[in-house]
Amino acid sequence: MGGVGKTTLVKKVVGEAKGFDRVITVTVSETVNIEKLQNKIADDIDLNFEKNTEGGKATELWSRLRNGKFLVILDDLWNEWDDDGDLRKIGIPLVKDEKGCKIILTTRNCNVCQHMECEETVQVKVLEDDEAWALFEMNAGLKNADSRVIGEAKKIAKECKGLPLAIVTLAKALKGKALERWKDARKKLERSGLMEIPSIQTEREKNAYISLQISYEHLKDKMPQTCFLLYVKLHDIVRDVALWIASEEKSGFMIKSRLELLNRSSESCKAISLLDSEKKNFPNSLILSKLEILLLKNCNVQGTCFLEMGELKVLSLTVVDGSTGVISLYALSSLQNLRALHLENFDDFSFLGNSRKLEILSLRRSNVNGLADELERLKDLKMLDLTDCSFSSSFFPNVIRRLSQLEELYLSIMTNDICLAIKSLTRLTRLNLWVTSLHFPPDFEFPKLENYKIRINHSSSGLDNRFEEARSLKVEKVFPYNADSQLLGKLESVVVSGIKDEYVECLTNKTQQKVSVSMI
Repeated sequence: MGGVGKTTLVKKVVGEAKGFDRVITVTVSETVNIEKLQNKIADDIDLNFEKNTEGGKATELWSRLRNGKFLVILDDLWNEWDDDGDLRKIGIPLVKDEKGCKIILTTRNCNVCQHMECEETVQVKVLEDDEAWALFEMNAGLKNADSRVIGEAKKIAKECKGLPLAIVTLAKALKGKALERWKDARKKLERSGLMEIPSIQTEREKNAYISLQISYEHLKDKMPQTCFLLYVKLHDIVRDVALWIASEEKSGFMIKSRLELLNRSSESCKAISLLDSEKKNFPNSLILSKLEILLLKNCNVQGTCFLEMGELKVLSLTVVDGSTGVISLYALSSLQNLRALHLENFDDFSFLGNSRKLEILSLRRSNVNGLADELERLKDLKMLDLTDCSFSSSFFPNVIRRLSQLEELYLSIMTNDICLAIKSLTRLTRLNLWVTSLHFPPDFEFPKLENYKIRINHSSSGLDNRFEEARSLKVEKVFPYNADSQLLGKLESVVVSGIKDEYVECLTNKTQQKVSVSMI
């Protein structure tokens, strides 16, 4: 069943796996997207595809994987796969003559394990009552709580039926709340007959969903509630709850990825999310005067559509690689209330300088060479994402250092002046960076960062699943100790490869044993 901790457990296994060239983790889910799985595997092994077709990519993956030793994690597998069909279609060769892929899978269906003839099956069970209470107590901070609160908390913990996802989510939501809030939550758990969600089959699953609903209701204001409903990547149980809440409340959210629904009732919509990969045309005749959030992928949009979106605050437009569709963006300059903008795979930003109120800007995988003049006019910008963008070597330092309000910066860039530009950003607290060691001056110091993911000398800017922690460092071949020494004491994850043993020893000492130093 979902929410019992299978993914969490397998992540621990990944962290301790040894004897492999690489560990590859892919999330399969109920609806299998072969291209997405292929791209994730390629990123994990630093493979740049030469072919664009599904079959061509499978051949390239097969050729690379059969000549090494790899551990492949197939997380959340819903249906049986076989070697000759599904695995070959993706490009995953099983071990032969000590070369190829060993596979660990997670599934909520025991039949999957039996059909695939797994060598060993580990059943992850729900927590016992004492384990469940210990987990709930820790996450709710109940050590010094009022006895009446503890009484309610024990009843609520029991209603979570031993599911870690429900326990942790609900405990954190109720932490520090008044007694009446605890009573309300307990009553809701006890009396709920729950929902028109097709995937709910047992009492235990019902209470997991209710726990998430209560957690949603305890969010402090509308903004985090909105973010929850406009999910991108969520546990499938959490996703179901988000969709149910959005359909039950008068939220004005369009939660179905079907364009025909827009034509029926669009005038009252506050948020529209159409992020499926199917190519589509956004209707040009809609009245969307109340729309505040618009998320579109692989969707042709005429510029005139934006003229009627005066309240729009958040806009995301993604062009799929290889798409021939053209999205006209000139009318975006009329969106005076726009605060957050995500554009992926674009190359025309002549309108951008007029969006003076922008605070969040993401231009992933875009050509930003003509962006300098426009970007300098965005004085209020707090977050900038230029991951996998192409631009000239002079662009970065001359423009970025003028964005004095930046708090978050995401880059994959190779220029000699990168360090000087970063050092000038005194408000910077979060940094994602891909760079070579050649670009670190001996006396360089990072700003006082709270969160960072830094790759040095690595051949790919993509971040794999071993690199999810808030403070992470990945180094290959040469370790610029002077530049990175100030980060080491706060690290949560270190992955190194091809560096000298004395540097590994130095890393281990400097991190004060708080984090293991993984070697590839």
